[in-house]
Amino acid sequence: TDPVAAEGVLETPIDQEDAIETLVWMPAVSPRDVPMEDESIEAPVEAVRSNVPGRHTRDARSLLRTGLLALKRGDYVAAREAIETCLSMDAFDPKPHYFIARIEMATERFTEAAHALECAVALDAGWFQAYRELARVYEALERTSDAIDAWKQASICVDDEKTRALIRRRVDMLGDS
Repeated sequence: TDPVAAEGVLETPIDQEDAIETLVWMPAVSPRDVPMEDESIEAPVEAVRSNVPGRHTRDARSLLRTGLLALKRGDYVAAREAIETCLSMDAFDPKPHYFIARIEMATERFTEAAHALECAVALDAGWFQAYRELARVYEALERTSDAIDAWKQASICVDDEKTRALIRRRVDMLGDS
């Protein structure tokens, strides 16, 4: 989607999060995309909001919850089905990618887990848990250099000095191997 197409579309104030999402991910919306029977300014604003990836629907949240419960029960087939459906509803949400990775890890499909976690951190570069799991997956795949890089990114994402010290020790250990 072309972020330049979003210029000038917002005529009314929208909360900051919506405005940022809109300017970054908004598909082009023209006046002809908005139903003409409603002449109020709310119609175009709602049309823009409904087309912004990253906006959760109740259905997507419910599917994610269903998938997480199935994952906790060890029902990986049901978990994958629910979470992949959630992912198809919003590919820009990092959470479904992360939980797909958790399924892949549980079934020892580490290459697929790495791919899903790479998507998660690309969508949320400040997510400590995703970087931590990515580092562990890279270690399982014997991709030491990538594991070190992921651990370093995890360290940047955490405020706790004790956790940072543990990560430094892990990086040092991997660097010595």
